[in-house]
Amino acid sequence: MSQTPEPQEKKNRFSVSRQVQSEFVNDLVDTMLKLSDKVQAGEKPMPAQPPFCPVTGHAYGGASMTRLMLESIKQGYKDDRWLTFNQLQKYKFDNKDFKPTVRKGQHGVKLLRTEDVAFVVDDRGKWEFLTEDSAKERKAQGQKVQHKTVFYPYTVFNASQIDGFPSKEHPAPKLDDAERHALIEKFAACSAIPVEHDERPYYDVMSDTVKLPPPDKMDGMDEYQAMKLRLLYHATGHANRENRIEENMQPRFEEMRGEMFSLLAGARYGLPMPTNNADLWKNEIAGMEYRMAFEATADASRMLALMDQFARGEQPKAPWFPKQEEWPAMTAETATKQEMTPPAEPAPAPRMRM
Repeated sequence: MSQTPEPQEKKNRFSVSRQVQSEFVNDLVDTMLKLSDKVQAGEKPMPAQPPFCPVTGHAYGGASMTRLMLESIKQGYKDDRWLTFNQLQKYKFDNKDFKPTVRKGQHGVKLLRTEDVAFVVDDRGKWEFLTEDSAKERKAQGQKVQHKTVFYPYTVFNASQIDGFPSKEHPAPKLDDAERHALIEKFAACSAIPVEHDERPYYDVMSDTVKLPPPDKMDGMDEYQAMKLRLLYHATGHANRENRIEENMQPRFEEMRGEMFSLLAGARYGLPMPTNNADLWKNEIAGMEYRMAFEATADASRMLALMDQFARGEQPKAPWFPKQEEWPAMTAETATKQEMTPPAEPAPAPRMRM
């Protein structure tokens, strides 16, 4: 016996959710490709700060962070403030001295808001959506309550697109080359992820070790640190950390995550970004579910947020990251090891590609 079709209005909620998610991922890929074109043309994109909303004071996280940071790089926005049209109206209402308006002809960026939807399906296949309290009651009664995440779009504008919007009172401080290099080296040391020099770059899953050539064997310190961060990101997927690699066992999907993180790290710290990977991005994302691509984007942004927490002197929220009181000893130990490291032996075949 066939089930009764789901009511049309219920279908639409999920079909619209799938549509806006696919549009979000396609827009992200388009931004990545255009950014790659700039890098291949010899341009060095200006570093981007993590985006936040000046009305709520909250930072954008997850896939939204990735989307907005890369959009800032593509468009050349120097401002890290993003807000919706309604938030702009609230700002205007709360600040009578200012009359900001979105510049004519400007287009915003679509982001996604998520909602967990609870529902039950009866014997006839009819869906019934539940409130949070109703879901708890049904569970207590022994009914099978199902959950789905749906996505709703909303549009934000960069402060650079708004005329009459006040400039930032305290622009984010910029790191010079020495400060940026020192931060990345300290982060690597305090992450407790082993790093060794070798002839080629790879993450050895079996020994849980990042291996890469020493700086003098590469095109410069920026290339060295961009590669180190990329491999450190892969190492976060180990079973002792995020347990991402062992759970998914999809090397190509993990490589896609690494690509996204490399773009973010390059955007954030002014490091070299991946190039010549247009086919990878188009083919890999086109071949995976939009949900998986969205998840990869969100995962990559979490590593960048973790680095920003560390840079501010805060304890990163990741449970696996060592405690602050351990950092001084770990930094000193790493410095001693680097001074005593002998020349690298020939490396075995790489366990995970850079």
